[in-house]
Amino acid sequence: MISVIIPIYKVEEYLDQCVSSVINQTYTDLEVILVDDGSPDHCPKMCDEWATKDSRIKVIHKKNGGLSDARNAGLEVATGEYFAFLDSDDYIEPEMYHTLYDIIKQDDTLGIASCLFYTDTDGKIDIMDKKWDFTNNVIVKGDDFGRNKILQETPHPVWNKLYRADLFQSVRFRVGRVNEDMLFMYDLAKIMKSKQLNEFIIPKYLLYYRIRNNSICRNDESFFQLSIIDNLQLLMNESLHDNSGLHDILYLQYKQELYTLVHLLRTDPSNRKYSIRGDIFFDCVQLHQLDIEHLLRVCANQEQQLKEIKDIAIIKPILSICKKIKKLKKHF
Repeated sequence: MISVIIPIYKVEEYLDQCVSSVINQTYTDLEVILVDDGSPDHCPKMCDEWATKDSRIKVIHKKNGGLSDARNAGLEVATGEYFAFLDSDDYIEPEMYHTLYDIIKQDDTLGIASCLFYTDTDGKIDIMDKKWDFTNNVIVKGDDFGRNKILQETPHPVWNKLYRADLFQSVRFRVGRVNEDMLFMYDLAKIMKSKQLNEFIIPKYLLYYRIRNNSICRNDESFFQLSIIDNLQLLMNESLHDNSGLHDILYLQYKQELYTLVHLLRTDPSNRKYSIRGDIFFDCVQLHQLDIEHLLRVCANQEQQLKEIKDIAIIKPILSICKKIKKLKKHF
């Protein structure tokens, strides 16, 4: 049996499509766990209605605790041999779980079976990342799983995968953080390595990841990017003591995400909403020393524009990086 855990919060527009795509799977031995995470709309009632229509559906109503907390609540009651996660605004092809089940069931060396996924942006279907547009099967070895997911060489979300249930004996989602999939994959990598289990990725597009106009990653890019950087800093600190051997890999990805942050601050004033810690700005500056002249030109333009902005919480971080870059220039 496959336990499918679906956290639910303020998705009444999309919930029926999501649940319908699960209960209509060609693989029928399912336990569908709908976790109402204190949703203030009609979702709680919709969940209960779904449970009356299909005996395979269980409903959990809980106080709002965020995505990770909702997933953990589902894990506590899941009884299947295999686990899957699905976000409540996404939907899947009818054969998704049957396809992944057939793969993982026949090979004891597999801990995870995965598929590819499309994005759905207001009905426009597209490929999320061309580097993940595989044409052949891909096997990620347990020893390489952590590096692979940190560098995003293969898809790292939790919801395009089918997992052996025993992987979750000692791991849960970290509560209270954004971009939790990265943290979960880091924790899962240790288990995949210790058990010498692999991931099998089939080059079939079986899931649709919905990108909504009101999502954090779409409308608040700087906040989302800062959460990625913050998570990487956390994992770098942890990796110094946990013998995972992933510190250098984490630092490579950390540098890449800093470049992305600087690009966001350069190109879109709407991304300058948050006061950013000084250590992050210092690292940004250090990484860009070889491009000082260009940075000075860009920041000079930003500094002039920022004079018109009244909110000091927005101005301070940008002026800070400008001043640090100018000080660094004296050393060249």
